[in-house]
Amino acid sequence: MKGSILIWLTLMLVAVFPTFAQSNSWKGIVPLRSTRADVEKTLGVIGTDEFRGWKYDTVDATVYVGYTSGNCEDGWNVPKDRVFSITVYDKSTRDSMISAKDMGLERERFAVLFDDASYGKWVDAENGFYYYFSNGGQAFISKTYFPRRSDNELRCNGFPPYAPDALYAPYEYLPFCVQTENVREFDERLNPRVHASMHLARESGDDFVYVLVYFDRTHSLQFYRKRLARLRNHANKIPGYSRDRIFFIEGGLREESQIEFYILSSKVKPPAPRPTLPSPQFMRPEPKRTKQTRKTR
Repeated sequence: MKGSILIWLTLMLVAVFPTFAQSNSWKGIVPLRSTRADVEKTLGVIGTDEFRGWKYDTVDATVYVGYTSGNCEDGWNVPKDRVFSITVYDKSTRDSMISAKDMGLERERFAVLFDDASYGKWVDAENGFYYYFSNGGQAFISKTYFPRRSDNELRCNGFPPYAPDALYAPYEYLPFCVQTENVREFDERLNPRVHASMHLARESGDDFVYVLVYFDRTHSLQFYRKRLARLRNHANKIPGYSRDRIFFIEGGLREESQIEFYILSSKVKPPAPRPTLPSPQFMRPEPKRTKQTRKTR
């Protein structure tokens, strides 16, 4: 009986996860290449707009698809209604408690990102997909397909490279600057947050603190950098804490300024900036024109 269960489980896993080296194509739908029309033709249903994306309910799966906005509004230089992400909840594996080990996933091949609730993503940024688990990798939930690292050639100018393997959940975030506050109020509001994050990192052992800051267009770049310098100077003066264990990162522009605090192991990559507006910090240099280029023009 036990042998029959193992055989059934193996066959189910092979059917649902035919290969772990696969690319980010699902049923021929490929992020940044396929369109909304391709999705509806392939799945045979019309989607409904929900908070998590456009929902498609089929016989075999519930699928959420995110689409691009076009005109570089989301950082991708592709037309509107191109597929950005595909999240598949396979009905055959629902409540089946399939672990990462059952699926044969080798942890060293993935960037494994956990949040405070023990939900985790096993991310393969090179091939453009991740597995989502609960209970620290013990119960498979869904699989998501997204742009590969090589798709960064389609990033719009003014946006950082897409780094899904470093999209951690911040342990705390709040506005960076409040329009009505003065410098003293700014210090009183954020200095304790810096102190608290450094204290938590010291308690954990080898963790680093990353402070990711987004500016907006309310004030000048010089204004925001002066405020950020105040915060950095405060961190450097806190007694008993190493200055080389806290990092301040300019994340670019958003509609509203924001500061995010991360406490991460020294063994993982720094958090990836996720600006929503193009910014000078991420503008790529123009290619140098050679004499041959000038002649051809």
